[in-house]
Amino acid sequence: MSPGGLITLPAAARKGLGMTKGKPIDVNISTDGKSILLTSALAKGRNAYEISSGGNMLLKGAEKEFLLKSKNRHYWLEIADDKKQVKLLPF
Repeated sequence: MSPGGLITLPAAARKGLGMTKGKPIDVNISTDGKSILLTSALAKGRNAYEISSGGNMLLKGAEKEFLLKSKNRHYWLEIADDKKQVKLLPF
């Protein structure tokens, strides 16, 4: 993650969220204090964020602060294709 909150999801994560090539998608985002969960199912409301067709996403609020607290702002991914979910786990 950049200091400004920009993350780039790899192709596997975009595929796991159900993205198609060349089209952006909206996702719901939440945090439980241990990870950040992205879900692509009918994203609406204040927790809806856009992922660009290239996989770029700007984190804000609690999710951005959560990753800023990690040592190097790095994370690994846990992808659940069947649920169209991606979990970001900082290390």
